[in-house]
Parts: sequence; C-alpha cells; structure tokens
Amino acid sequence: MPTAEYASVFVRVGPERLAEIERLVLALPRLLEGTLARCDLAFRPSTGFLAVGVHLDSAVHAPGSRDRLAFWTARAGGRTTPVAALSPGDLAQLRAHLAACELARAGVAPLALPDVAAAFFTEAGAPAGRPLDAQGPVLALDVGGDPGGAHWDPVRQVLFVHAPVAPAFGDELPLRLDLPGVPEPIETTGTVVAVVAASAAPPGRAGFALRLDAPPPSLAAVLEGAAVAGPGTRPGAAPRAPARAGETIAPPPRPSPPEEAPESAPATRRALVVDDDALLRRMLADALGARGFEVLTAPDALEGIRTLSDELLALDVLLTDVRMPGMDGEALVRMIRTAGGEADLAIVVVTGRLEPGMEPRLVAAGADAVLDKALGPERVAEAADAVVERRRAARTDA
Repeated sequence: MPTAEYASVFVRVGPERLAEIERLVLALPRLLEGTLARCDLAFRPSTGFLAVGVHLDSAVHAPGSRDRLAFWTARAGGRTTPVAALSPGDLAQLRAHLAACELARAGVAPLALPDVAAAFFTEAGAPAGRPLDAQGPVLALDVGGDPGGAHWDPVRQVLFVHAPVAPAFGDELPLRLDLPGVPEPIETTGTVVAVVAASAAPPGRAGFALRLDAPPPSLAAVLEGAAVAGPGTRPGAAPRAPARAGETIAPPPRPSPPEEAPESAPATRRALVVDDDALLRRMLADALGARGFEVLTAPDALEGIRTLSDELLALDVLLTDVRMPGMDGEALVRMIRTAGGEADLAIVVVTGRLEPGMEPRLVAAGADAVLDKALGPERVAEAADAVVERRRAARTDA
C-alpha cells in the first residue's frame, strides 16, 4: 500500500500533555477520514521527546486530512512535517531522536490503536483515571484578549482565529470559549467558513473564520461586547451580511501607529531564540517564522548576547530558555534590562519546569512573560506574538 508519512513531534512532554496527545492519537482514525494506514509511537521519558509517525494511504482521497493533522498537532503543542520534505540533516536528527526513545510501538493499525495507545501512554506516565475515548480534542479559545488570538467580527458574524496553521475548510470544531466577564468557559461548535493562508496574508494575519452553530443568545451578547470589527468598518457603516461558506474574508487588523500610511507594507518583525536544545530551538523558530517573524537563533546566552549586540534595536522579541550551560536565562534577562539600549525589546522566558516563585522573579528581572515549554512551540509563539503586539500598542498610545 503506497503511503505518505508525516512526523508529528512534541518536546518537553509532561503527564498532562501526554493525556492531551493521547486524545489526539485516539481521534486520528476519525480526523483523517479513513486515510490512516498505520501509526508509530515513540517516547523518551528522560527528555520528554514524543513522536507520532502517521502513515496516510495515498490511494484514499480525503481532502483536508493533512491540514487537520497539522492543525490539531499544533494545538496539542507539536509540529507536523512531511517526512519526504525533511533535509538529510533534519531526517538524520529525527532518526537519532527516535533511536534514543525507550518506549516505541511501530506499525499500529487503526483498529488496534485504542488498546495499543492506552497501554503506551499509561507506560509513558499519563495520569491514571483519564477518560479513554476517541471524541477528539477541543479547540479552546480566549476571545477578545491579546492581539493574535480570537476575535468576534460582529459585522460578518464570525469568530476569526489568528493562527498560521488552520483546520480544513468546512470542518465542524468543538469549541471551548473563554469570554470577558464570564466565569466559566462556554462550550459550543463552529464551522470553518474561510481560511486565510499564511502564504497569502501579511505577516501575523493568517488564520481562519468560524461560524458558530446555533450559539445561545447569551453567548452572542457577550461576543458583541468583546467584538473587534474587521477592516473597513467605521461608525455608522451599514452592516454586511454574515459570512457565507467559501466567501473570502479578511482578518481583523492588528494595531498600527496612526501615522502609518495605509498603503505602507507591514514592517518585518524579528525574533531571537536562545536555547541549548537544538530541536526545540528549531521548532520555536519554525513556529515564529510561520507567524511572520524573521528569526535568529543562538545555542546559549553568550552567543545570544553577541547576536543582540550585532542586532541592537533591530529585534522585536527575545525568547530564551532558563536553564542553559554558562549564563542562565535569568542572568541574560537582567543583563539586557540593566545594560540599556533594548528597553523596547519584548522578552519571553520559557522553561521546562515552572517552579514556585520563578515567574515573579523573572518578571522582576525584566521578562514580559514566563511560559512553560509544555505549551508547545505554537502556543509559545502565539504568546510571544501577543507580547510584541501589546508593546507596539502601548508605544502607540503613549
């Protein structure tokens, strides 16, 4: 049987993320609409490296299955790559990581996946008593929060989600919405009615639009209150009709300085990633690149300082690990903030173990945000994107 192979890779995976990835794996036969031929599972507990090899039957035509795999993998904190698209060096690195995995299951057929996956994730350390079903993951969204998140467009009556990776057009997604002023998340469903691909959008403005399926009146009222209207909306403008399936839709605009000419091209945002873990460094760089950032990388704090010196005032955000050989991330943050010259630089610190007291200590040192690596590269990049936009908006308002 001819197959197309994809590698979904997760790093720094802990017990809670194991359960989330397990839900994704169990849902693969349904999400991939009969194209799943077999599945491979590999995990290295000492590093938290986890890989899911997905072999799709090339003879079965199921539009959107690859988009669906990439999207839900990203939401679970991983990255999906076609194995055939890997460079020889990246392929050798992937094989080396797989060879070091103590737990492995290869060639698992779809019908055997529930039993094999349950045993595999239990041995890997997933929490006891977790529900074992194939209902699939839920898309959790914070509506109306930071730029780069999800925003309600009251004109077209759609929820636009800023994301470089989108689900398949027409997919119905289970949603859990966190709304301003509402203590408990609201659960509903939404249908993907438009996709703005990263290749066709300005930097940071890719995403997809969801039409909510029969939202309760209370939800609609709250969404209206948290609304951010799409481009072209002005006070007193006549409302447009709700988005229809297949209609081209523009995402809500990002904040921009008032003096910026409307026709000017958006400035390229630049990021520096400092981490001694080469795989995670690459995944974070890829996730930021997908959000429109030009990305530089450094394997340690000293190399990061040299890059900062060369790129003085040309960077928008620094992502740095806490634990690195030589100078650690906290010392790097303090040096940057006390040395001067980079007061406007957004700094996001990532850590594989968020210990008590670490976050306030790093914020006091000058970090804008402290994130657990367990969120995964896509969500870390999303948060870094939001920090950059908050700083830009603050400078505009000043």
